[in-house]
Amino acid sequence: MANGFVAMVESDLKNLAAESRRAEPGFAGYFGGAQHPEIKDAAERALLKLRSLPTDTALGPSILASCEEVWKVFIMACETKHSRMSLIGLSAIQKLVANEAISPEPMPRVLIILKQHADIYEEPVQLKTLQTVLSILQSKL
Repeated sequence: MANGFVAMVESDLKNLAAESRRAEPGFAGYFGGAQHPEIKDAAERALLKLRSLPTDTALGPSILASCEEVWKVFIMACETKHSRMSLIGLSAIQKLVANEAISPEPMPRVLIILKQHADIYEEPVQLKTLQTVLSILQSKL
């Protein structure tokens, strides 16, 4: 799959894997940090799955809707409530929704995450949460 959308999803997965390796900045980083090996592993598995999908561009983003490994890792990232990982996860979920590349199955979980992120007092996270909500409202889901 060599189209632009899949390349964006692949980039998001790589960014998420890299971010999950980093220790949390500040004082908390001295005590083991907030590394998330389960998210790193899931992102790497999703990258392998993404690369194994058919390269037929006629299928487009809709083939990703059936690929649970891809959307599940972005949901996991949001559930950490780590702001940078949440931003990557929310951004990717927004792209998946806008391109109809996510099935209705995870939407209840996504809506719970969005409600939880509405209480986070970091402006970038709130902005991305609102953008994701708008994408869901405009989608066919």
